[in-house]
Amino acid sequence: MPKLSKEKFIEQMNQLLIFFPNWNVDLSSKTVASRWYHQFADCTDREFFKMVQLYIEKESFNPTVAGLKKYWVKDQRKRPEQVEWERVQFQQHQALLNQGETKNVKRTS
Repeated sequence: MPKLSKEKFIEQMNQLLIFFPNWNVDLSSKTVASRWYHQFADCTDREFFKMVQLYIEKESFNPTVAGLKKYWVKDQRKRPEQVEWERVQFQQHQALLNQGETKNVKRTS
């Protein structure tokens, strides 16, 4: 599963800086930015985006690692077998739809 991209991390951290202007975190420091990034490196881009948006909507205090992680909703990941089963079901459904369209064409002719 893809990990948090540094681009999405920077984008969302900048959002936090905009909405929490008194937040005293120096993201221009490589050490500070790196330590913050590693706290969320297991997030996907989508999970991190959602986490930050929820934090912005619901909180009034400057962000902390623990405060942000309260809003980490992990995307449900499907096992390969489940993905394959859903693909087969979709193909069968499409085949049935195509058969129905063929029958309808024959009836109207």
